[in-house]
Amino acid sequence: MIRAYGIYRQGECYSSPLPPHNNNAVSSFLGGRLTINYAAHEVFLSEKKVKLTPIEYKILCQLATNQGAVVNNTDLLHRVWGPNYESDNELVKGSIHRLRHKMEDNPAIPEMILNERGVGYILRCSDSRQRPL
Repeated sequence: MIRAYGIYRQGECYSSPLPPHNNNAVSSFLGGRLTINYAAHEVFLSEKKVKLTPIEYKILCQLATNQGAVVNNTDLLHRVWGPNYESDNELVKGSIHRLRHKMEDNPAIPEMILNERGVGYILRCSDSRQRPL
């Protein structure tokens, strides 16, 4: 149990959740009811603050950075937990499950964080855009 917790903690500090990895830095993501303030590490849903763990926040940022496109499980593992995670799809699945419970009106029938079976996950938000710094 202690070893598993240590591995989990390593993933918390592996990569910065601030997207994207280019020169066009953005300060926030706006998509329908969802707002992500990257600088403050805050997430709002219909203007109500959502408390996320560091891992959940990193996953959401990865999905927002690639909004509208499928992010495969391997990419999520590498970007969120680090390069030592090769094929732990259950780790991704469990984290997405918890994230949906915090983000979706009905987590059993998700409308925002969707699964492309056997491939990965996609964030669907209406009228989404990234705002520059």
